[in-house]
Amino acid sequence: MVTLVRLVWVWISPMARYMLVPVRWMRLVLLPIIHHMLLRRSHRLVLVVVVNWKHVNMANKVNPKAVVGRTKAQVHDIPLRTLGPIGGVMALGAKKYGHFNWRYVPIVDDDYIDAIVRHLTDYQNGEKQDVESGESHFAHIAACCIVVLDAEMEGTLNKEK
Repeated sequence: MVTLVRLVWVWISPMARYMLVPVRWMRLVLLPIIHHMLLRRSHRLVLVVVVNWKHVNMANKVNPKAVVGRTKAQVHDIPLRTLGPIGGVMALGAKKYGHFNWRYVPIVDDDYIDAIVRHLTDYQNGEKQDVESGESHFAHIAACCIVVLDAEMEGTLNKEK
């Protein structure tokens, strides 16, 4: 059993402070601070009010945020080292065509499918990196997929030319 103070309100004229502390800190932390303030006599009134305390068995508690979070997309499953090359390709595209341009001007999926096939063909023909960017062809393929997916989510993706 762990006893927690839900709210310890320390009012020191003329300012108020709110703290959430375990009960065992009352003697170790708060009382020495209050004692020091009283010795300095710089404040007229010090009031400590313990509000809404209860016993909490932490062993049986489940973090509700963790439960809900596990039902959502797990972005930690994306390998972070892939974001650098993909980000480099996205930056090159932003420089050439405009930052997030597909959100403002509708795009056609065939244009990106063609680019994906070109990069895949170049890779299959033995070219490890794109000549223009110096990045992996797979980074370009991933960037194309990201643009198409985002455009689809934004409603700016057209299926026909």
